[in-house]
Amino acid sequence: MKKEKIVLGLMVIIILTTIIACFMTCYKENTLNKDKEVKEAIVTYLEKRDELNYKHHENEKRFYSVKLYDKKREKNSFIVYALTLDSNFYKEDNEVKEDGGGVFPYKFVLKRLNGNLIVVDAIHPRDGTYYVSDMKDLFPYWIRNKIHNRHGTLEELEQVIEVQKEEYFKEVE
Repeated sequence: MKKEKIVLGLMVIIILTTIIACFMTCYKENTLNKDKEVKEAIVTYLEKRDELNYKHHENEKRFYSVKLYDKKREKNSFIVYALTLDSNFYKEDNEVKEDGGGVFPYKFVLKRLNGNLIVVDAIHPRDGTYYVSDMKDLFPYWIRNKIHNRHGTLEELEQVIEVQKEEYFKEVE
């Protein structure tokens, strides 16, 4: 009788452990818990998208910084609203010089494939007369409000890029 209870107890523990392990695996596949992972996926996407762009200078490098505003699950993907800053720099005569850049609000669509988070779509508003209507179509009101009232946000994004720039160009001759 005592032996049967021990065996039954061990079986219950094994079953519960298996269920919890399965739940944790499914949970990881279906959530976006880490902002760092999301930002890395976005930066990787932007770098790959821009790597074929013409470079004006031999040692030119583009750096990216991302501010996340919201993440939500939608069917089998994730929608991420973000603001990105990119800046190009090059080194000439031992001086690092800026060569353009921009600030862009984005609606990213991300998916997990084989455990990796990847961007499958990135949409930003068009310039000119389309900008206002595109902003309304792409972003909920409260996100648009945050994007347009970004007190301190650009400074934070610029600081991230400044660190990247310093690290990169200290090794470039």
